[in-house]
Amino acid sequence: MKCQYDPNNPPVELTEKPKKVEWDEEQLSTIARSKKLLHERLNATRKLGDDLAEELLIRERVKLAEIEETFAATLGDIVSLKPDQYDRIGSFLAKNFGLARKNPLNPSLKYSVPGEVREVLTNSKRLPTQLLDEAGVHLLHKRIGDLRKYVQGLSRAYGIDSNTLAEIVQESIEIGHIPKNNFLYQSDGARFINNRRFRAWESRLIDQGLQQDEIDALRDLSVKVAGAYDDVRLIAKAVNYDLEKLQNIGYVPKVLTRDAEARIRQIDDLKDANLPNTLKADWGKSASTSYTIPADFDTAAKLLNISEQELVEKLFEPKAWTTYLNETLTPAQVDTLVESGVFEKLPMLSREVFETMVKRYDLPYKNLNEMFVTDPQQAISAYISSLKSPLAEHGMLKTIATDGVREGWVLTAGQVESLPVKVRNNFVPLKFDGIDKFYSPQTLPQLDNFYVHRVVADQWRSMLDLSTNPTLLGQAGQILSYLGSAMNKSILLEQGVYYIFRNALSGFVSTISAGANLATVPASLFDMIRVYKGGLEVLDNAKKYAYANGKWYTKRQFMQEFLRLRGSDFAPNTPGLKGGAVKFDALNPLNIGRWLNYTFSYSKAYGAKAGAGYIKNSLDAMLDESFAPVAAMANLIDSTMKWNAFKSLVERPRVANTFNSVAAYATGENLISYQKFTNTQELAKYVDEYFPMFDNIGTTTKFVSKYIRPFGSYAMLNPTMQLRHLMRKPGKFRNYLRLQQLWNHSNDAALIPEAGLSDYQDDEYMIVQKYDKQTGTAFGLFPSNYDPVIDAVDFYSETGKFIERQFFGHYTGNSRDQRKQVRGEDGWQELFKDTLNGSYYGRATSILQGIDPLTGRPRDNTKENTYLGVPMSPLLEALVGSLPLVDRVNQINPFDAFGRKEQRDSQGNVVVEGKPSMFGFQRTDSDQYKATWDRGDWATRAQLLAGMKVRVIDVHKNVVNTYKEMSSQYSELKNRNFKEQQALSLARLQGKISDAEFGYRRAKLAEAIDAEYQIGLDLARLRFYADKNGIRDYEKAYQLMQKNVLILQNQPLVGAEERTLQADYIRRSMQNYGREDDGDSF
Repeated sequence: MKCQYDPNNPPVELTEKPKKVEWDEEQLSTIARSKKLLHERLNATRKLGDDLAEELLIRERVKLAEIEETFAATLGDIVSLKPDQYDRIGSFLAKNFGLARKNPLNPSLKYSVPGEVREVLTNSKRLPTQLLDEAGVHLLHKRIGDLRKYVQGLSRAYGIDSNTLAEIVQESIEIGHIPKNNFLYQSDGARFINNRRFRAWESRLIDQGLQQDEIDALRDLSVKVAGAYDDVRLIAKAVNYDLEKLQNIGYVPKVLTRDAEARIRQIDDLKDANLPNTLKADWGKSASTSYTIPADFDTAAKLLNISEQELVEKLFEPKAWTTYLNETLTPAQVDTLVESGVFEKLPMLSREVFETMVKRYDLPYKNLNEMFVTDPQQAISAYISSLKSPLAEHGMLKTIATDGVREGWVLTAGQVESLPVKVRNNFVPLKFDGIDKFYSPQTLPQLDNFYVHRVVADQWRSMLDLSTNPTLLGQAGQILSYLGSAMNKSILLEQGVYYIFRNALSGFVSTISAGANLATVPASLFDMIRVYKGGLEVLDNAKKYAYANGKWYTKRQFMQEFLRLRGSDFAPNTPGLKGGAVKFDALNPLNIGRWLNYTFSYSKAYGAKAGAGYIKNSLDAMLDESFAPVAAMANLIDSTMKWNAFKSLVERPRVANTFNSVAAYATGENLISYQKFTNTQELAKYVDEYFPMFDNIGTTTKFVSKYIRPFGSYAMLNPTMQLRHLMRKPGKFRNYLRLQQLWNHSNDAALIPEAGLSDYQDDEYMIVQKYDKQTGTAFGLFPSNYDPVIDAVDFYSETGKFIERQFFGHYTGNSRDQRKQVRGEDGWQELFKDTLNGSYYGRATSILQGIDPLTGRPRDNTKENTYLGVPMSPLLEALVGSLPLVDRVNQINPFDAFGRKEQRDSQGNVVVEGKPSMFGFQRTDSDQYKATWDRGDWATRAQLLAGMKVRVIDVHKNVVNTYKEMSSQYSELKNRNFKEQQALSLARLQGKISDAEFGYRRAKLAEAIDAEYQIGLDLARLRFYADKNGIRDYEKAYQLMQKNVLILQNQPLVGAEERTLQADYIRRSMQNYGREDDGDSF
């Protein structure tokens, strides 16, 4: 029956303490019948056609149908699998490296079968998360903006303080759900409580001074915002993810603040809930967060042995009602009534949860926004974030268990048994060890007796990330995972605007490579900014904008299509930011007092160890908030470039179409055969070839990127990506490199001698921006840190040289490389060393090896060098400098706080004045960034600010260093060859060496003697040149020869020194091969 009582009437005061209720046989029979009767009555009520119920049910059916249609359209045709079909190599490449082709160098867009399976699963994984963003961010922006603007106006008009305003906004959204909440519960108690809630909310607003029309407007705006939570629920339902009744229609999640989450995890009856940051159904049904109320007044009153009037009077005050139940019924009786449907759980409002929990658990909060996130955009973004991973996992499972059945991905146990034994091995159980980490206990029984094709299992398990999931790696693995995540964030934060600018520059190069319209990048950026700030509703939804998939899209629809296919949070392998302003609580200096108070009270309540964990979480929050602007900007740039390519490479209305075609021609495309895509899925694959997605990179690639090398996923994907671009568009690739060479030619790059470059300067591709032949000063740009094409060219050049040297014995590379090779320094150990130097630990390993990480030259590790303006031992400097932010601060050296090293040219002239640190110590490191900044012009400084790698090169000084290096290596090589010749002779005489080993070592010695002779001749020619020209300083003579581009091997060499060198070379060579006068010297 409907409640006939006015909930605004004051309750009658109780004069007697209630007695425990004991049920007789008749009441027990009533309980037994009540569930059936109650459900029949509620179903009948729904069938009567309640307007709201019908509206909501129709809306749900329509929305679910739309989501299903979106899934079908986004996934496209699903590849069929035959039972005997298993591509082991293709599956391995796709699983471990995310390579969709069996041949990674195949330039077509045709994927291997495992690659197609992975593409479908990737889309199944991405789509739910994109739909969540669409519902909770892109389509909600304007509604939240309208609500925020309205309440801020109320705050100014009525002088409402920020804490009270936060409570009003939160409760308004919850009150806005009352009509839907009543529909969900369909009970007397729910209608009674909700009616009372609404009147109480209205009264509080009137007390603040609001007029009725303002209250109505606030209610209407809140209802629109609250509707987004229902959309989220339906998306979850579409992928069979159960949010339970508590989070069904009308439920508003309560998102905990970081401090409240930390405290709740310490509460005995709540800490095992395993909740990320929302009050969810696991413990949301407890007395802490919900009321136990009668579903039917008549039945409940009889079972409580009171009248309906008394029941309503007690129910008028929910807290008093809860006390009454505890005193009247045992917990078992309450459970019985809930299970039978006589009673039900009704979620509390945030304010009610706040008041209950603060009192019960002695929490140190005075205001609602200390315990709950009350900004609606932040709250729903946090709620969505907590759902993304499970919905992505269920999205893949939905595809496997529904569409996959039709295409031969999944078979029953009986079907597998009927297969030949050899073919049967191509199927594995759908359930596997560790699957319970990803799917709920309610889901797992449904997977029994089903088998999945091994091709699908490989990709599915890889994408669930079993091999690197920290929960499966034990405590050590969790620590490693944490350090990997922190290092990723720290490096991007350390790069800051540099990374953002480099990301943009890389995007420009890739835009040209893809044949997209470079001129429309600013307009695309404006589109993305508008969507980020105002949601999809800000885009036009009337005019024809793009033609694909057999139909015309409006701009809003095409942006929606793009976001569903290739929208991303952030790349690569780092947490991103999408939607809503960042609330800088942890970094706000005004919150220091509150933070200290929280830290003290937390440590006092839960112990010193918990307090240390709390401080760690606070530092994490600071890192996240510091990183958020970098993540947001990088995400904006990444999305802009992809969106620009999307809209450039499809059919557009005539003017835009012509503009795109002409722009593509300007980048080197053939105007006649300029490719336009008619299918957005094919277009997405093509865009991936130039703007890769980093959420599908394979387990090995992800491991390397997270734990070994910064941006390792990009480094591993880019070489094959660029080689496919070369094969696809060889003319454009060749012309791009020619432009680089023309630039170098115009700046006299050829006049810089090889000896005038240091090791790293000669190894990387360099663009000489200017070169002064008189002073020997050059400014070089090393574009590989932002240009994907040059990065790949460098990789293939160095890899090719390594293969030639290591496997074929060829002397490749520059003279320095060849000298290393003949001295045995350029093998696998050098490769490992180079890999380590490019890792997260590169600076530390360089310092511990005695190498300057900026110049690659040896440094004196026997003495302390200054770092951060104070002397440090190499070990301490390696440890401190491993922190990216610290090293960046030391490199930037703001206001020369850490000192400035004096820089001199090869003539001894001071080019950069030295300066002690604020601690009084002289700077000892190379300080390359500062030297380039001080000696560069405005253009050079602008490039440095944009994150480009520009370095000043003192050619004459490098020449002197090269001479010293050659002299040292000559002496070392001569001594080594002498010792090896003696060792070989002795081993041969004693019979301790086999003929094969002897022959191998003798051949290597012959090469070394030849190299020694050539280096000796070069040094002898230098000395002859110096003596002839009256130069006493051989280093300056070498420098003068290099300045005049004189080739050592072409210089004359006469006299006794030449004859001595030649005779010694001939003697030792003959001796090496056993042809001296005494026969066989060995």
